[in-house]
Amino acid sequence: MLVFSFVVFILRGEFKYVYFEVLYYLSLIGLFLWIIFLMTGFAMDLTGKDDIFNSIIIWNVRNGEIRNSGPFWEPGAYGGYLLLIPLFFLNEPDFFLKNKRKSLVLFLALLSTMSTTAYLSIGIYLVYLDFESKLSIFLAPSVIFLSIIVFLK
Repeated sequence: MLVFSFVVFILRGEFKYVYFEVLYYLSLIGLFLWIIFLMTGFAMDLTGKDDIFNSIIIWNVRNGEIRNSGPFWEPGAYGGYLLLIPLFFLNEPDFFLKNKRKSLVLFLALLSTMSTTAYLSIGIYLVYLDFESKLSIFLAPSVIFLSIIVFLK
């Protein structure tokens, strides 16, 4: 916590932009390696151990799961760290439109976690944006309905 606090103190208002960039590059590498794993089953095990997960720091494969853990120990944790990004930019929803390619990579990384909690959380975020913008009354019921279906599965 002390190191995290120090980093936030040093970066001040730039922290959320740096966080966005760091997770973008980690997600780009992680998605690339995840796709290779899905296509070939090759996981680049540098540890040489048959423990619960093989790690190369930026990519984890847990017991042959197809869920993307990214640089974290569990796909749900990865989804949680990815979901901090929309929270940091709650007051700047246009930021994602200005950074479409990077936002798409982060969204695909979030989808690749196959984390129910991450899916529900991004749905709640989209509903929040819908209520804030008052653009449509279609998104909120759709997201709620799809979230219920995903959760029940």
